[in-house]
Amino acid sequence: MISISYSGGNDVIGTAIVQVNKLFTHIPFLDAIYNLKKFDMATISPKQVTDLLCNTDLRLTVDTYWPMRFSSTADACDDNLNPSAIHLNRLNLNRPVHSICNTLMHQSIHALNACYPSYYFGHGSNNHDGKEHTAPFRIAALAQQIVAKDVKAVQPMLHEEPGNIQSQGCSRQLQEALYHEGVFCIYDVMSILEAN
Repeated sequence: MISISYSGGNDVIGTAIVQVNKLFTHIPFLDAIYNLKKFDMATISPKQVTDLLCNTDLRLTVDTYWPMRFSSTADACDDNLNPSAIHLNRLNLNRPVHSICNTLMHQSIHALNACYPSYYFGHGSNNHDGKEHTAPFRIAALAQQIVAKDVKAVQPMLHEEPGNIQSQGCSRQLQEALYHEGVFCIYDVMSILEAN
C-alpha cells in the first residue's frame, strides 16, 4: 500500500495527506481507475495501474520548497534522485485541500511509476496541455473530485521548471548551509514569519 507522511506544521497539507492516504484503500476510487478504458501515453492499462496501486508498498514523504523566482505558480517539483519525496511549492499552498490532494496524488503516481521503470504511465514533458487523459492527471483529477464532492473545479497540477528551484537537493539544506555561512537570506525571514 502507498502511504504519505509529513512532519511539517501546515494543517492544510496534513489534512490533504489524510484524505489521499484514505483514497489509496477507498474501493470506489480504485474501481473508478480500474474501469477507465486507457491512459494516454501509457504502456499499461488502467487495470494494471490499479493493481500496482493496490500491491506496492511505497512510503512517500512531503516537504516544501521556496522557488528561486517568487512568481512561480507551480504546485510541486519532481525529484528524479528521490522520487519518493514530494516537494510542494510554499508559494502555492493557499488553495483548497482538494487541490493539494490533486497534487499529492499526481506526484504519488509519478513515484509509483518510478518503482516500475519497465512500464510507463507518465505524461512526458511538464507542459500540461492536452495531457488530461494521462495517468497522473486523470487519477489526480478523480482524487480531487472525490475529496471536493460538490465542487466542480478540477485544475491540472503545474510542475516546477527545473531551473526554478535551488537545487535537486532539499531547499532546507541549502538554507541551513547559507545560515551557517552567516548569510541571512529571504528564506530565513520567510521561515521566521511563517512560524509566527
